[in-house]
Amino acid sequence: MDPKYCANANTYGEEACDNIQQTDVSDYCSCDTRHGATDNSRDLWELSLYDFHCTEPCSNSPVKDRLPESLAQYGCQEKLKSQVPTNAKDYSSVQQSIARSVYQKLAFSNSIRLLQILPSGSDTAIECSLIETRLNEGCVQYEALSYTWGDATETRIEIACDGMPIQIRRNLYYALKRLRKQDIPRLIWVDAVCINQDNDVERGEQVKLMGNIYEKAETVLLWLGEDIHKQATTAFYILKGIVKNWKIRRHWNMTTGDPSWRDKSANTPGTNLPSIDSHSWACVSALFDCSWFWRVWVIQEVVLANRAILIWGESEILWREVGLAAAIIRTNEYNVVRRHGLRGIYNAYLMYRLSQSQDMMEPPANLSFLDLLRLTRQFDSTDPRDRIYSLLGLHTVDNNPGSGASLIEPDYTISVEELYRKIALKIIHLSGNLNMLSGVQNQQNWISGDRTFVSWVPRWDIAFSSTLASWDVDDVSSAAGKWSLERCTKDIPGSLIIQAIMVAEITDALPVMDGEPNLDILEHPSLKSGLHHLWGLTCLYETLTAGKNWYGSRDIKPYEHRDDLVAYIFSNPIYKSQNFGSYLQLAETGDSTRFMETSRNACTQRRLFHISGDRLGLGPSCAEPGDAVWVLSGSKMPLVLRKNEGHFRLIGECYIGGIMNGEAVNAAHFSLPLRYDSPLPLKKEWIEIR
Repeated sequence: MDPKYCANANTYGEEACDNIQQTDVSDYCSCDTRHGATDNSRDLWELSLYDFHCTEPCSNSPVKDRLPESLAQYGCQEKLKSQVPTNAKDYSSVQQSIARSVYQKLAFSNSIRLLQILPSGSDTAIECSLIETRLNEGCVQYEALSYTWGDATETRIEIACDGMPIQIRRNLYYALKRLRKQDIPRLIWVDAVCINQDNDVERGEQVKLMGNIYEKAETVLLWLGEDIHKQATTAFYILKGIVKNWKIRRHWNMTTGDPSWRDKSANTPGTNLPSIDSHSWACVSALFDCSWFWRVWVIQEVVLANRAILIWGESEILWREVGLAAAIIRTNEYNVVRRHGLRGIYNAYLMYRLSQSQDMMEPPANLSFLDLLRLTRQFDSTDPRDRIYSLLGLHTVDNNPGSGASLIEPDYTISVEELYRKIALKIIHLSGNLNMLSGVQNQQNWISGDRTFVSWVPRWDIAFSSTLASWDVDDVSSAAGKWSLERCTKDIPGSLIIQAIMVAEITDALPVMDGEPNLDILEHPSLKSGLHHLWGLTCLYETLTAGKNWYGSRDIKPYEHRDDLVAYIFSNPIYKSQNFGSYLQLAETGDSTRFMETSRNACTQRRLFHISGDRLGLGPSCAEPGDAVWVLSGSKMPLVLRKNEGHFRLIGECYIGGIMNGEAVNAAHFSLPLRYDSPLPLKKEWIEIR
């Protein structure tokens, strides 16, 4: 057996020991000139476990500085041999010990490890080595891998790292196999191997550097996984066609959208796109369904990349083409998005919009860390703490990692509850408002029973609905108007004491919706009567969409999109056959698909309700009669609260037309009722939320 491959053998018993003993000690001891200072012909990546078997490594040997602590204690072959298991039962524990011995304490605060993939053919075992270097101080050129870890319960695959067997997950194995070159080594940074995942302290320190790691990489390799159904070629062809189409019509506005762009260039050679009914869109759907587009860590990895290549199986495409195509589809092709379920298109668009390597769209200005948390809530993370830590590498108005002024330091020794409460208080302190409370999405059992989290701290790792607040960073509309945050700073653990105005109690609640509203709700007496008035239709449209358009921006002219609701109602033959007078003409100018997509974003896992005065609102799924709608000082959105033994529990945000621009605050200022039919004047009062 070739000694070079002994450490990579699956048999780790007496046969391996025999090979250690049969190896000529002179190959590695101090008398061997190949370890001398004047001859470096033996590459560092050729070192293996058996380089450490001599009694004392040479003082001038590269081995000495890399001797694992777990093996350094063994002064001779006999001690090493005594640690080798003689039966299969002990194999797993020894293998884990050896794998951990790959990692040595990093020398400096800016030290990182790079993985060197050794060259070989595609059918041979993967061998690699770890090399320590320092960022920003003559660091060698390297690439960085962005990928998803995959299922933690799946069977892992063994590779050799510095001659020692380590276990990696399947997706990473196939990525390394795909990236390995036949003739030269390839140097990459990959988190699962380059960070000692068993060391929480090192994990926290390395997470601080990750933004810098991806920003300094020569190229970031975006690995989607294997192209099992051979869809990559078709998907990439369609996306390139969309980009080519757009470049021909550069005057087209990507923010407002222009659905006619497809027709205007349909006869342009090389830019014909599949029809909306084409099965080719299934390949695009499969692309954006890849788990990579849903992993929270990849956001900073691709956003900070100066150059990125997306790899799916054997096919490659520049990230900027994928991102730009996603932006075009996201802002214009809502029919395609809905028909083919391109849910991942939103994530791709967001990452492209934030990317520092793109120059086709203006990046969002004045983005706060809270905005990032809201925008990325649908992404997945294995560790709930990574909902926060994965975004710390991105620059916002309140988080500046480049200057060392991070919003919070990564610390994997604290609990999820402690971290989320810390970040909540930090955001309130820095922003001077309570907009963070719009992120609360509670369930009934959390409110009524004992729960670890206080009700006003958002669980960023759980999302049932999209926020009702608009996505516009510069949106100035606010239920609190110009009423700034008034908060008692008295230290009561778990409590938030603030000034607020109770608007009204909830009198009834309709069934919870799971997507766009079912037309059965129109049979509710209070809604049915409003259908015969244009103002009633406008109010219903505004409530079911939370006052936002399909893009997610504040809809400043809801009456213009009211026709979309009418078209949606008339899509049901029962309502179309009824006599609604001139409404049929409105339906012909409306777009029912656009309404369905817009209302789905607002209504999913929410319910309609009425407050006293028969005013209609849209709120949390667990809101119920007896709860109350409040306007809190410094809060953009009204909130539903529930009285509970002298304090309140926060249920979630809501939308009610007529109180979204400070109307309740103005009424309370003059001690007036909100409307002429309201029974009591409004007033400001101190409340405690737990």
